[in-house]
Amino acid sequence: MAKEFNIKKWQEIFLTEDEEETIDISKDAQRIADHPLLDKINTKDEWVDIMKALMDHGDTINTISDSVKKTTLLAMVKTIGKEDTPKNGAL
Repeated sequence: MAKEFNIKKWQEIFLTEDEEETIDISKDAQRIADHPLLDKINTKDEWVDIMKALMDHGDTINTISDSVKKTTLLAMVKTIGKEDTPKNGAL
């Protein structure tokens, strides 16, 4: 059985780069994590569509390069099936 992605744990670990920026990002990420639409994502296809949408949205943010996407995803892939996710320094 696949482990469920824990967005709250992810945001706690990955969104702590800059103290001031973290506060703003965490509030936005928390609103997304708490949004009732996440309860509608119940299938693999829906999950994949959301992941693709987030990756595409990254293209509209100047500080998100392909390298940032790759590094973040590789760090997350290493944690699949493991209890703990990597600390911020692992990126």
